[in-house]
Amino acid sequence: MSLIKCPECGKEVSNSAKNCPNCGFCLKKKKTFVISVIITIIALVSIGVFGFLITHKNITDTNYSAFGVYPWENNTYNSIYYYFSSPKRYDVIVFRYPDDEEQILVKRIIGLPGEMVEIQNGKIFINGYTKIDLSFANAVPVRDFGPYVVPENCYFVLGDDINNSKDSRYWKNTYVRKDQIIGKVNE
Repeated sequence: MSLIKCPECGKEVSNSAKNCPNCGFCLKKKKTFVISVIITIIALVSIGVFGFLITHKNITDTNYSAFGVYPWENNTYNSIYYYFSSPKRYDVIVFRYPDDEEQILVKRIIGLPGEMVEIQNGKIFINGYTKIDLSFANAVPVRDFGPYVVPENCYFVLGDDINNSKDSRYWKNTYVRKDQIIGKVNE
């Protein structure tokens, strides 16, 4: 029979004992703690995997319409990203088309709530002076637009194929409401 030392009182106790007969200290606490840690780790990993699967959907699996080949076309999107942060300029979003919410579209945010968007002479301006970086676009816009003030809780979006895109410039409702945004594309 092997003996172990009780961590509480220091006396030697049988290895098979559950409690120290001298002080009553539970000798199985360490094993219980280790098992609890292992169960917690397994639960957290399971939640993480499940969370990834429900929040990262493949764009090619969605019912989005009328796109050419874009770098993000075969990427995934995160459907809970905007529960924790606000959409930002240049984010590529998946959203319900404002003029027909049965359609799902993918476009890039250019104008934020309350901003004035204007396209003049191949340049995009925000509030009359901030020039937008057009490195995302495959060309310089050829048509002028605006000025247009983006309503609160709404976003002005453009397609990366800027001269062939049906986007905020051409819709009846020239903005995407925040509640119409389905997710953020993982670029």
